[in-house]
Amino acid sequence: MRLCVKPNQSDGWDIVDMNTKEVIRGGYGTYKDANRMMDRVEITPIVETQTRPCITCEKPFESEGKHNRMCKYCRAHANDMGMI
Repeated sequence: MRLCVKPNQSDGWDIVDMNTKEVIRGGYGTYKDANRMMDRVEITPIVETQTRPCITCEKPFESEGKHNRMCKYCRAHANDMGMI
């Protein structure tokens, strides 16, 4: 992903993906602030999800893959009990 700083319509500056023209982060007051923050932008990969049943409660939830078989509620309770 190639990023650049461009002015926005609100007299501010945005960090923009040069390929897709999508605003990644915006609302910086000065070019200098936006340019400084451009190095700190964390690029997160797009994760495809699939609806699966939780192995504990069997309610459907959005799973990120075969490794992810418990819903957030059941995972939190398992962590509280020291199971995970």
